[in-house]
Amino acid sequence: MSVLAAAPTPAHAVSPGSGGWYWPVGTENFKGWDGWWEYRPQNPPRWHMAQDMPAPVGHAVYAVGNGTVLESGGDHGYGGVIVVLHRTADGHYFKAVYGHIIPAAAAHKGATVKAGQVVGHVNGCAHVHFGIHRGKAYPPDNNPYRGHTYTSKNTYGWVDPVKYLRANPRVIPNSAPAVPTIAVIDTTGHPSVIGVAAGVVYWSIASTDSTLTYSRSLHGRETVAVSDNDALSALDSTRFPASVGGDLLHAG
Repeated sequence: MSVLAAAPTPAHAVSPGSGGWYWPVGTENFKGWDGWWEYRPQNPPRWHMAQDMPAPVGHAVYAVGNGTVLESGGDHGYGGVIVVLHRTADGHYFKAVYGHIIPAAAAHKGATVKAGQVVGHVNGCAHVHFGIHRGKAYPPDNNPYRGHTYTSKNTYGWVDPVKYLRANPRVIPNSAPAVPTIAVIDTTGHPSVIGVAAGVVYWSIASTDSTLTYSRSLHGRETVAVSDNDALSALDSTRFPASVGGDLLHAG
C-alpha cells in the first residue's frame, strides 16, 4: 500500500521579486486571467480594478510585505478575502486586497504579518484577485473589497498593482559608499593638519605671533580663513585621512 502526502506549505515565500516584494502567488511571472482595468461586458459593464493571478486551488498566498490586517474573512463576492495595510520603503501606505482566498488563522483582523508570510490559500476560484488602493483611507464608498468600477473615468484611488509594486520598492537596495574625494592643497606655508569633517578639510599655519586656521571644501577651490569663534565639526579621520608633505596638504 502506498500513501500519498502533500508537501507542507512553507511558512514564507522562497524569495522576493521586483522591489523586494513577496508576490501573492510566490512569483511575478504569472500569465492569463484578467488584468488591471480590463473591460468586462457584463450588465452593467464594468472595469476590473485589480490583477488576477492564477494559482492551483490550495496554493499558498503570501503577504507582499510587512503589514497589519485590516479586514479578514467574509464572502464579499470573493469567497474569502483579507485587506492588509502595507508601507513602501519611502513611507507611503497602501492597502492590498487578497481576494478569492481562504484566510489563514494567523491573518485575522488586527494581526501583524511579515513579508512573505502565508496569509491564506487559494479557494475554488483558482486565482488570487490582487488589488492596491493608495493611502490608509478606504475608497469613497467605504468598500474595502471593491474590485470593479462601473465607469471608465474614475479609479477611486485604486492603481495597477503590478506597476505599483515594481515602481515603489519595499526596501532600499544596498549601494556601495561613494569614493571619498581627494584634495591636494598648496598652502603656501608649512601647515599643521587638523583634519577633515563633513567634506571640509581644516589646517593651521603658525607664524611668529599667531596661528591661523583655514578650510576648504573637498569639492571646491576656495580657501576660507576660520574665525576663532567658528566651531569645527567633529573630525572624520577614519574615512578622510589627511597628511602633510612640504607645503602640500593631502586630504580625502
